[in-house]
Amino acid sequence: MNRRKELIWILIGVFTIICAIIAVFTYQQVKGFAYLTIKVAPADLKYTIGSTTLSGDQQDVKVPAGKYKVTFQHDLYETQNLDIQLSKNEKKTLAIVLKLEDGVDKQYYSLGVDERSQIDAYYDKSNEINMNAFISSNPVVKVLPQITDEYRIDYGFDKNKTLYYEITLYKNAPGYNKNSTLSKAKNWIKEQGYNPEVLPLKITEE
Repeated sequence: MNRRKELIWILIGVFTIICAIIAVFTYQQVKGFAYLTIKVAPADLKYTIGSTTLSGDQQDVKVPAGKYKVTFQHDLYETQNLDIQLSKNEKKTLAIVLKLEDGVDKQYYSLGVDERSQIDAYYDKSNEINMNAFISSNPVVKVLPQITDEYRIDYGFDKNKTLYYEITLYKNAPGYNKNSTLSKAKNWIKEQGYNPEVLPLKITEE
């Protein structure tokens, strides 16, 4: 009799575990997963997503949809915390550049070779991430400058660091006509797949 009871309890326990596993699996399928790409500088910092700790300058992570607190840490840099919400099937990219702790860059030459190498790598990577983010937000700059015998198209920044695009028309070009040359420049922009009428354009002559 005792043996039978013991067997029954074992079966109940196994059945409960199986039900729990099925419930968790079903919940995850309903809740779904999100896909997170993390790009960081410096490359050797550590970052934690929930209970998972990762490192490296880029990681592609598949996580259950939901809320997460992401923590980025490094001995020479200020810790940064980020709260994110990920929906089912969402694809999200985080580009994080940590700030050096106060005084670290000022003490650069008093640091050891390894620490100085980390700082050098930090500046290289942070510039790369910032430039990639800039190009991603302003894809026109990828095809510039465009220079012909009649005009030049480039980009610049005003005193408020606001991006603008500049078309410079060459007045000394043979047969120069402002409207005709400007039309050629704008048509070239259209050929690249962009609408010049919605770009912050600055027109100059030289």
